[in-house]
Amino acid sequence: MIDLLYTAIKKLLMMFLLQLVAVLTVPVYAEDNPAPDDFVGVHALEKFYGYPEKLLPDTLSNVIDQPIYRAKWDSLFEGETGVETWLAEYLDKGAEENPVELVREGDFEFEIYSLCDPNNCQGSQFHFVVSKACPKAFGLMTSFDEATRQFGVKLKLYDGDKPLYILTELASHCSWDHWIDEVGKHEGPDYLTDVIDKPDYRLKWNSLFEGEVEVEQWLAEYVHNGAVEHPVERVEEGGFVFEIYSICEPHNCWGSHFYWFDSKTCPLAHGVMTSFNEVTRQFGVKLKLYDGDKPLYVLTQFADLCRAKLEEDLADQGS
Repeated sequence: MIDLLYTAIKKLLMMFLLQLVAVLTVPVYAEDNPAPDDFVGVHALEKFYGYPEKLLPDTLSNVIDQPIYRAKWDSLFEGETGVETWLAEYLDKGAEENPVELVREGDFEFEIYSLCDPNNCQGSQFHFVVSKACPKAFGLMTSFDEATRQFGVKLKLYDGDKPLYILTELASHCSWDHWIDEVGKHEGPDYLTDVIDKPDYRLKWNSLFEGEVEVEQWLAEYVHNGAVEHPVERVEEGGFVFEIYSICEPHNCWGSHFYWFDSKTCPLAHGVMTSFNEVTRQFGVKLKLYDGDKPLYVLTQFADLCRAKLEEDLADQGS
């Protein structure tokens, strides 16, 4: 009996010590500034701007009209001649398609779209390999499972008679090009203050506040006085890469926070003001945040509006 009591007391003491250690190791931060792990930009609004579950399967026809996919598709055939008729006419006439396959290699998730000649699927098949994080694309034509022609990035398919796993090589091309591209754009993380004086950014920034009244003073004066800032986050949705800039009122970050959503390929802009992670006001494009009590993933809406605006502008240019 005494042994059982002693054992129980030891367990209680151990639980108390574990709780005490947990309390003592949690850092305490000043009330008017967020803890580093709490100030995480758009993730504070994950119910609206987080990552939705992927809807699979997608075929190439579902995404080919999105700007990023179309640009990479077109790049495959630049300077190429003698392209098979069914492939050259795919955008207009379609083809037989298989659902996309997703394969992760290195830091890249590759989407592999397969399509073929409707009248000769085994004899003429094309594989389009693309990653949203890679500026390059790769295409492979096969006949009865044998490679007959490459498009875009040219890869080494064989070592002697031994077939090679080509996604590793493609990832290395992507990493090098991605590194060159990023270094050319900026050094280190970007903040809004690093880009706000660039004409394209300033124009969209100003458009957010056209016709708006009673904008909070710190936000209205941001261009001149600055604010507390978080590094840009980039999120791909619907063929657009959105740059998400987070800024807040000094000494009142939780109470007055502003998020600006911009994409270089979208003519629109969207901004939200929040207080303690609840949206209090929208600027620019107004999006539907709730379906009843259910928060909606709004970047899909924004991407759809961007695409519609681009199509409208294109139609205006053609008329």
